[in-house]
Amino acid sequence: MEILLILDHATFQEDYLAVAEACAPYCDMIRYRAKELTAAQIYENASRLRDKLPHTTLVLSEYADMAHALGYDGVNLGARSMPVDVVKSTFPTLQVSYSAHTAEECS
Repeated sequence: MEILLILDHATFQEDYLAVAEACAPYCDMIRYRAKELTAAQIYENASRLRDKLPHTTLVLSEYADMAHALGYDGVNLGARSMPVDVVKSTFPTLQVSYSAHTAEECS
């Protein structure tokens, strides 16, 4: 079983880097999620996280292009993200996961 830390910016805010660094030795991957920030803010924070944890498996929520550009290992998509098949064909090196909130989203 793999252990995933979901690092939610709304929860940890400016402490997100310290929390990630403290948890990294105890989890297999860290997913950075920041729904309330602009794309530019997410890029800056995600870049800092990659720099802070260069050997940790990192997953970025929703932004496959950003994840790829920053050297993240994966992207977690949702209903408002690019379609899974488009992400897989455009960024074949990214691991892709999907968060569904209804049964209809699974099909």
